[in-house]
Amino acid sequence: MYVPSSPSGPSWPSPPPRPPVPFTPPTPPKPPERFTDKLAVDNPASVTTIPPAPPPPPPPPPPFPE
Repeated sequence: MYVPSSPSGPSWPSPPPRPPVPFTPPTPPKPPERFTDKLAVDNPASVTTIPPAPPPPPPPPPPFPE
């Protein structure tokens, strides 16, 4: 018994084979990093503590009444 290659209609040329996709192993999940740790890696200067602002100058003494 003859079996046609494509019983649902005319046989279309098969599409060209797709190139094989290179296998990339899944990357392991990274441990959660703190935001400061990320800054320390990206920009070490940003981790340095900012010196406190100098205290405001004392107010001038009130004028003495004459």
